[in-house]
Amino acid sequence: MIIYKEADIEASLFDRTSLSRLKLVGHSKAKRENRGNARRKRAVNPRKTTCTLFLQADHLFYERYNDIGSVLQQLTHHVQTLNEIFNPIDFDGNGLPDNIGFVIKKIKINTDKNDKKYKFPDNYGVERFLEMFSEENFDDYCLAYMFTRRDFEKGTLGLAWTGDWENAGGICEKYDVFHGSRKSLNTGVITTFNYGKDVPSIVSHMTFAHEIGHSMGSNHDPETSVCSPGGVEGTYLMYSIAVWANKPNNKKFSKCSTESMSKIINIKAKHDIYGCFIENKIAICGNSLVEEDEECDCGWKDNCREQCCYPQISHPPPSYKACRLKNGATCSPSAGSCCSNSCRPYEKTEEIICSPASRCQEKRLCDGNSISCPSPLYKPNNTLCDTDLVCQQGKCSASICLAYNLEPCLCEQPLHHCHVCCQKLGQSSTCKSSFSWNESPTNLPNLLARPGSPCANYKGYCDVFHKCRSVDEESSLNVLRNFLSPSPISLTMKEWIVEKWYLVLIMAISLIIILVSFCIREGERGGNLWEGDREREREKDKIKRIY
Repeated sequence: MIIYKEADIEASLFDRTSLSRLKLVGHSKAKRENRGNARRKRAVNPRKTTCTLFLQADHLFYERYNDIGSVLQQLTHHVQTLNEIFNPIDFDGNGLPDNIGFVIKKIKINTDKNDKKYKFPDNYGVERFLEMFSEENFDDYCLAYMFTRRDFEKGTLGLAWTGDWENAGGICEKYDVFHGSRKSLNTGVITTFNYGKDVPSIVSHMTFAHEIGHSMGSNHDPETSVCSPGGVEGTYLMYSIAVWANKPNNKKFSKCSTESMSKIINIKAKHDIYGCFIENKIAICGNSLVEEDEECDCGWKDNCREQCCYPQISHPPPSYKACRLKNGATCSPSAGSCCSNSCRPYEKTEEIICSPASRCQEKRLCDGNSISCPSPLYKPNNTLCDTDLVCQQGKCSASICLAYNLEPCLCEQPLHHCHVCCQKLGQSSTCKSSFSWNESPTNLPNLLARPGSPCANYKGYCDVFHKCRSVDEESSLNVLRNFLSPSPISLTMKEWIVEKWYLVLIMAISLIIILVSFCIREGERGGNLWEGDREREREKDKIKRIY
């Protein structure tokens, strides 16, 4: 079990994050061995290249956008980033991309925290949150992830079970009994909120990709020149410190990672019998995303919220028209935000806002020509959008250093560890605190690093008092680890108790007799002591009255 601390992004901007992978050891070894025998008889199916996803957004994630269309867009962008990263990878070593990809099979959006069927209305620690989410049966999916906007303790951004063959967890893991209760360990959670602020989208996308890497069996990259080169090219995606995706290697998996994932993919995902990957399909009706050959897609019947589209249903009859427009409908809101609930396009004169203004984007109105919202209109790059951030390509995610023709860096001087630091482009020797750049001609404002920002060459993080603290990689996982992964010593003790139950009973009875005898003796002594105490209290009372 390893915790991944994005003690910060490699641009020294953001909050410390814990991107975690959990491992449940000592489980299902017999089942693994049986699968191993089957593997010798069956070949890997090379046509299985697609991992199906179940994505859920809790009420807090929904409340951030207050619009189902915007939530769907956010989730879709996360998966698009995954495919951009995974599609080109050559896992089998034949020199060609394997086109491993991800498709959303089902999305569940919780809009009402007071819904009686809703399980997550309260505040939970990240371990408990993942545990509760894992109580659902996700056998129909390769992986299941919950998206939330909870500010977890110690800057945790993600938590997931790691892919493993000898032990339970990760892709394709089935709903099973784990230490007394049924759970799905093909699960993970992602939050987009950290230390009181929204996480920039690029950080959230990289968090998701990193966690998926763990789900598919990758460990952190070792400190070698091949898998952790650093320098101008940057570190790879599974480096133990998260990256900002501003260097060539930052959105790629290293050779070490791809080799680890390749084994799990072949054994657990592409296996002819047990593999949960599917052959690439053009569209999946019911995933709330309008894909090729679909007129609309409002999801499954239990979560379709419109009257324009036929939803997906279980065991549909041959004549059923799932993901097709209903009679009389011109369009569906599922196909575009400029389609009304009355199944017609909005007119330009109605001035319907289809994309609200944000810190780095102007608002957009439906133009009457299409049911799709017009392309986003970005504010100029380097527009100040937060105390220490500027806009880049429509997102408030870049360091304020860029607005002054500088780039972010980490100061080496201990007194400046928790300052916002900048340097001249490509000149690390010029790295210094913003307090030293506040003179003409630069005039950069004096800024302290945000809580959670990295310090001491990524070996620590800044606390709320702007002190550099060392990273504790284990503390936030101890509760869940101990709950789900009892140590061999505890298991041995349990076995001994079961086998020697009569000795345990004799010891328990003896202990009770000793305790009862002790209580009787102390009770007799206590009576005398209490009487003595009362006498002393009476004497004290006399003294008080005298003075």
